[in-house]
Amino acid sequence: RQYSGYAPLDHSTERRHRCRAAAAAQESQLASSAMGKMKNMDKPWEDDSVDHWKPEAFAQGDMAGPLLEESSFAVLFPAYREKYLREVWPQVTSALKEQGVACQLDLIEGSMTVSTTRKTWDPYIILKARDLIKLLARSVHLQQALKALQDDVFSDVIKVGGLCSNKERFVKRCGAALCCVLCCILCNTLCRHTLGTHKNTTPGPKTHKHRQSRRERQQRQSEASAGYQEGESLTSPMDCSFAALRPREYVAHKFAAPPHLDGNLREAAWEHVPWTSDFVDISTPTLPWLHTRAKLAWDDRFLYVGAELEDPQLWATLRRHDEVIFHDNDFEIFVDANATTHGYKEFEMNAYNATWDLMLSRPYGDGGGEISCRVSPAPCFDMQPPLASAVQLNGSLNQPAGPPDGGWSVEVALPLDGLMAHNAGADQRPRDGVFWRINFSRVQWALKVDQATGRYVKAPACQSCAQPGSAHEDNWVWSPQGEVAMHEPETWAIVQFAEGGAAAAASRPAYDEWPARALARALYRAQRSHRAQAAAAAVRLHTRGAGFATPPPPYTADLAALDRLPPAPRGR
Repeated sequence: RQYSGYAPLDHSTERRHRCRAAAAAQESQLASSAMGKMKNMDKPWEDDSVDHWKPEAFAQGDMAGPLLEESSFAVLFPAYREKYLREVWPQVTSALKEQGVACQLDLIEGSMTVSTTRKTWDPYIILKARDLIKLLARSVHLQQALKALQDDVFSDVIKVGGLCSNKERFVKRCGAALCCVLCCILCNTLCRHTLGTHKNTTPGPKTHKHRQSRRERQQRQSEASAGYQEGESLTSPMDCSFAALRPREYVAHKFAAPPHLDGNLREAAWEHVPWTSDFVDISTPTLPWLHTRAKLAWDDRFLYVGAELEDPQLWATLRRHDEVIFHDNDFEIFVDANATTHGYKEFEMNAYNATWDLMLSRPYGDGGGEISCRVSPAPCFDMQPPLASAVQLNGSLNQPAGPPDGGWSVEVALPLDGLMAHNAGADQRPRDGVFWRINFSRVQWALKVDQATGRYVKAPACQSCAQPGSAHEDNWVWSPQGEVAMHEPETWAIVQFAEGGAAAAASRPAYDEWPARALARALYRAQRSHRAQAAAAAVRLHTRGAGFATPPPPYTADLAALDRLPPAPRGR
């Protein structure tokens, strides 16, 4: 070392460096230990009584002045959404007007635009309005899409194409929450739109007492992967009850003795039969200006329907059987006895008691057609006889010069054998606890008096439709359809047959099939929409482990018998 050119090493300096390094290591260890203790301590904000997701209230008047610049968003929509958007756009405009947001529907460019105005009082609402039109463009129903305007509801587009390469594993992990599968798998798209609150997710552990070691977590994951049972869900529970879409419900009691069919619903046989809820518009929340309600009962041979229709202008023109009755003001009955949407029955009548009964092989939208004596030679489908009907008028028919009329009431006895014709599968003949799908409709035309003849003539101008005053008839129904389309049997009301009076019917079981049927309809419509766009069937989904309490029974339609009957060209 003496000749190397370096100074000799001072051992006292080396000792000092080692002591400093040891002190630093000890200090770091103590700090890490303290941080670990602090990490596991209860935090003041980790309190179950504190709602961290609660949005701050923002009311009109909180903003000091109007917005300085205009903000706008535009979204394109597919051509098949144009009809629906035209119908609901007045409601969209009304909902956004309350928030001071302007909107425009451009049918030429196929776009929807929302923009702020001088009356906009919430600066964040423009983003909510953007989410609203995105949902409408993605085939979300208006009533669901309007929830995006609420403060505690959020909407987002999630790219699901690369979440999981194994679709079977994805289905398993969704488990009972098959609405996830509907959004992410069936449509076979790369992204899906989500809507809801952040509270839907289950919060994780908040203190160190509930934390698990890495080994415990790995052991739990391996046990879950190895011991997975069909029907279990490895994700947070989701609400797939479809309660918001549930149709009207009614309990039909059995007649001890059949009524006398004369159109009078004030007789003793009908006295204790409950009324349905008042009819509403088929697709909008606007209340009809005329009152309509109905009753249902049954016996071993017939399904009995009674209805009261308020009408200050009693009018009818058609008198023959099996004419297109809805060209007049009419009352209509739709029955799907085995809930298959195949081989369902329709009955229409006007104030002259002219009737039209027919069977639909399947809904018109699915390529079905009318099967009746109106379009097919004998032998053909006809429930008359023994079908019987009667009308009672409260006023004078086709007499504009007289005082205003009160309306008309109807009684109909529909034969059970005719209603169940060509319906195979489980025995769905009415008895205690059996469910049918039924709906009622009323078509009402606006009228005026022809000064030359002094008679009523049509002057179409609907009152409760999406565009009031347009040249269309009004369609009022018992259970709303959501669109101007009666031939959607999945949305008809749920009717349960009962014996033993109203007291016994109060404890009847609920219609447990509804969640499964509502999901099946959503899956089918997604498949149909995909096929229409891509000309190919969407990816198949095996719904093992659906997790529903009561799976739907295997009701089937007698398709072979239906195909042997000659269908009519597509009608209304």
